[in-house]
Amino acid sequence: MGRSTVYCGTCGRSVIEDEARRSLTAGCGTCRPEPALSRTKSRTIPVIRRTRSRGIEDPVTGILLNVVLVAVGALLLVAVTPDETSADPKGGLEAALANIRKIRESDPSFARSAEVLELFDSAGNIAGVKRPEVNRLREEYRLEIRGYYGN
Repeated sequence: MGRSTVYCGTCGRSVIEDEARRSLTAGCGTCRPEPALSRTKSRTIPVIRRTRSRGIEDPVTGILLNVVLVAVGALLLVAVTPDETSADPKGGLEAALANIRKIRESDPSFARSAEVLELFDSAGNIAGVKRPEVNRLREEYRLEIRGYYGN
């Protein structure tokens, strides 16, 4: 585990440390030139590299680590994502609709109709899954305005 890996300086193959020390000038057994064919002398220096530490090698540990990371990610996603299934965050929708009802009861001549329509729009933005109901109430109010003015 702690031994150095030695590579041939010519071809790059790993060689046994003892062989590399014995034949520093000749290269490894694979790329060593034949003595009869060799006319020039070249010096080959073996390259010594440390083996990498592989860290966690047990596959079960790696799988468990991945499961834990996925679970933490899912918890963070749930904690950070706003709850869209909630129709009324903190009673804001009910308060807005109560305010609209109060204005409508105090304004039978539809003088504040533009304000009421804007309140319906802002209530629709916070309604979540109840948005179709708010849109229906808004359209009923618009029909009442048309009926009042005879359009």
